[in-house]
Amino acid sequence: MTTARGKKVTCADCGAKFYDMNKFPPECPKCKKANGKLKSNSSATKKSGSKSTSKKAAKDTSEVEQALGLICLDADSLPLYMSSNLAATSIKTDLKRKKGWFLVSMKADAPERIGYKIQIPEIPVAGLRKYLMSKTFDGVGMKTADDFLSAAGESVFGFLDNTDDSSEGIGDFDPEQARKIQETWQDNEDLNALQLFLHQLDLDLGVIRAIEYNLGSDIVRIISEEPFALVDEIPRFTFEDARGIIDYLKINIPRHQHISAAADYRLRRIERERGHTSAPMDRLVPDVSKLVAYSDDEVQKVLSGLQEQFPVVGLEDQAMVSRQGSFDRDGEIIEGILQLLESDSSKYAEEDFDSDRIDLPGTLELSENQSAALSGAVKHPVFLITGGPGTGKTTLVVAIVRALKKLGRNVTLCAPTGRAAKRLEETPGLKNFKPTTIHSLLAKMRPGSSRKIDTLIVDESSMIDVDLMVRLLGALDKSSSLIMIGDADQLPPVGAGQVFKDMLASAVVPKMRLLNNFRQEEASKINVAAADIIAGRTPALRNEASGSDFVFIEVADPRRQLEKVVDLYLNTLPKKYGLSALSDIQILSPMKKGSVGITAINAIVQKKLTGRGMLVHSRSFAGQSVKFFEGDKIIQTSNNYNLNVMNGDIGILKGKSGSDVMAEFNGEQVKYDTYDIRDVDLAYAISIHKSQGSEYPAVIIPISSEHQFMLARNLLYTAVTRGKRQVFCVGESKSFEKGIASAWKDFRYTLLEHRLKSDID
Repeated sequence: MTTARGKKVTCADCGAKFYDMNKFPPECPKCKKANGKLKSNSSATKKSGSKSTSKKAAKDTSEVEQALGLICLDADSLPLYMSSNLAATSIKTDLKRKKGWFLVSMKADAPERIGYKIQIPEIPVAGLRKYLMSKTFDGVGMKTADDFLSAAGESVFGFLDNTDDSSEGIGDFDPEQARKIQETWQDNEDLNALQLFLHQLDLDLGVIRAIEYNLGSDIVRIISEEPFALVDEIPRFTFEDARGIIDYLKINIPRHQHISAAADYRLRRIERERGHTSAPMDRLVPDVSKLVAYSDDEVQKVLSGLQEQFPVVGLEDQAMVSRQGSFDRDGEIIEGILQLLESDSSKYAEEDFDSDRIDLPGTLELSENQSAALSGAVKHPVFLITGGPGTGKTTLVVAIVRALKKLGRNVTLCAPTGRAAKRLEETPGLKNFKPTTIHSLLAKMRPGSSRKIDTLIVDESSMIDVDLMVRLLGALDKSSSLIMIGDADQLPPVGAGQVFKDMLASAVVPKMRLLNNFRQEEASKINVAAADIIAGRTPALRNEASGSDFVFIEVADPRRQLEKVVDLYLNTLPKKYGLSALSDIQILSPMKKGSVGITAINAIVQKKLTGRGMLVHSRSFAGQSVKFFEGDKIIQTSNNYNLNVMNGDIGILKGKSGSDVMAEFNGEQVKYDTYDIRDVDLAYAISIHKSQGSEYPAVIIPISSEHQFMLARNLLYTAVTRGKRQVFCVGESKSFEKGIASAWKDFRYTLLEHRLKSDID
């Protein structure tokens, strides 16, 4: 079973067992190698081939092909060359009247027979050259590979397979190096054909490793039957890659399969990149036409005949198209919600709950609006609560928990991120309920678990995407109740869909919107600004001298913007407001790039604060180098359940302990090894998306025209509402105004709202 830690694997180099953390290539924590040489019980090894896990590509294990080899036939279909791992078998082929080079796979249940075959248009010397230059052949670079191939000529494969110890070298090429290449080739006989073929296709090295790791010899079947399935199966493998393979190998693809693959690719891409779970037919068709070079009419006709793969739903005046998988996923959510709504209502009170029955901590008390929400939460099997900053959502959670306890019901508290869960835990009255992340909760609710959930309260529900919602509903049963709380005006989830927003808009699920409980003249200007932004209005932009808790400092020059942001962070806010730069102030930037992007801000702040201290870790990726020094502010970028550090948690680097890096999060010491430290970034500045679910005493938000593409109403609203005491925006007011006007950037095409209404009707 794949868990948050991924699959348990064994390093083929040193034998260490570890979890791959759902990453490829995973790095062995013992020998520190990240070359994909792994053995796994959940994925067949390279020698026997491995089964594709996609629905399209998967076959029964008894049908998975095993040995891969190369065959070269002459005009009479007689072998001129055959891989050494095939030569021992009496191959019964269907290669009669064939000539040229072929990659073949042998049947697992009949090793003397060819299973699948692919004809390679030319002698695969280009693939061999790239393979020789890979890590498999230690010490072979471009010049050595070229010299070797030039010396070997057309007899190169015969030389590589020759096991005769008395064999002489080739030409004037260094005989010792030739023998070393020969030995390496023979040591990897079960891998050679696959590697050579994939290099011949000129695929990215990461794609080659992923194919080897996930598919093995089954790649021959997939390319033979449905090469577009690789787009779903292999990370970073694109539709264009598949088209390149098809063209190079001259594979004949039926029109309907070509169009279907292109439509699936487009729908998957907009779901992954933009969060849409459907698309208007009149926009999808021309996009697909560009990919496949068929006319719009042909594409429209084919898609209209593929309703089982691409369901069409009429929505207002548009025909909306979904992938079947996306359509079914929405169906699972609808079924789960309706099942809860139709559950036995005997445990739910018919009358409003009297809020005087509960004792709230300190001076907390409920408004009329909050009391109505409290009653709804305890009376309904599913209830939604939404509201902006200052509306008392956290106070209401405390009240709901106490009311449910009073009624004898068990409560489970969770949130999408570790930081949001910890914020619940830090709220007086909630710690004893042990709030956790949704992912951690789901890990405890695996099949076979005896644990049952009575009432589940989910905070920060706007962050829940469709995939997570399916899993969450799967952990509940007919007797469970669900209370979802969040701010529907915040950014949509990082993943696909907008479940909370769609459920609210459907009017199918009982709900309550919390209202601002303050008079305008007494209100925090942060909350007033947030209300203005979400309403599409530009808030009052007060300067530093105003004494306001919401300040906008006009700075046009990007370089001066950076200087001002850093000065506020290191000097003004700490001195004027007594705030700690490391623990109280957070810079939130819309993008990594740019003069006031995350990368630039982190670099200059680090240089001023820690850059002359002790270097504890460094890494390079995609041409960029990042260094970490003792005392640096860091952020965890993914959930690590082994270390109990969650995505979005912010801590401080404390130094080194041997080869490990020590950090502190919320007073707890954490030890990172060289693998886990990959999921740590500098955090003087972080993205606005990463800040969701968190609050900070003060935030600084650069507003630059360089980031205009990203600036949008929900993004700005989310950034502003992260600050509890002070919000400072620095930059161009015109860009700020344009961002507020750009509500369309956060729009998502989804069908959940419409289908929820339809199923009730």
